[in-house]
Amino acid sequence: MAVTHRDLVVVRREFAFEIRKAIGVVVSLNEGISLGKLPKGLAEFSDEIVEAAFLKYFKAWETFIEHAFVLYMTGKTAPKGRAPIRYCSPPSREFALQWLLPERGTYTEWIVLDDLKKRSQKFFKDGRPIYDALASSGAVLQEAAVIRNAVAHPSEKALKSFQNVVRQKLTVLPPRLTVGSYLNLVEPASSPPARFIEQYGTGLLKLAELIVPT
Repeated sequence: MAVTHRDLVVVRREFAFEIRKAIGVVVSLNEGISLGKLPKGLAEFSDEIVEAAFLKYFKAWETFIEHAFVLYMTGKTAPKGRAPIRYCSPPSREFALQWLLPERGTYTEWIVLDDLKKRSQKFFKDGRPIYDALASSGAVLQEAAVIRNAVAHPSEKALKSFQNVVRQKLTVLPPRLTVGSYLNLVEPASSPPARFIEQYGTGLLKLAELIVPT
């Protein structure tokens, strides 16, 4: 069977679409609030809407990176860069997904940076191309994963990790700050100005572009 670039390009394109769509929801929300055009009472749920948009594109990241692993494992290559040297050749997507499962687990997680690095080294020589991308630009994933956990699992540990990120970014912890209101703030160091939800989305997309160079 001929090796093509199409599948990897498609999954990266689909991920980019989800990023743009989620950020577009937040842009429209903020425009509606500023113009007073939102339905009555909807503005009160703005934080929850922003959090949902973030979770939507973070889930899209998990889908993208899983597909990237599977496609590289089954012999697909990106349009640019060298083809990975595989340590295994699963005969199908289903076999690849089974091999990706942890030894003692029923599902594979795609949000912990160190785990992804180790996984890439397990299946590809030097982990390339995935390891190099994660090593150079994976910090955004680490931070985004903290934000994701604070929304999806509002435990005391997740909350403290989130607050540490806020202090790093803002130098202070504003009172009654929710994850959604944080994501909707303009990052002080951004130029041009961009909200945190945009910054994380852009950072994850750049990471995807390194994993699947075109």
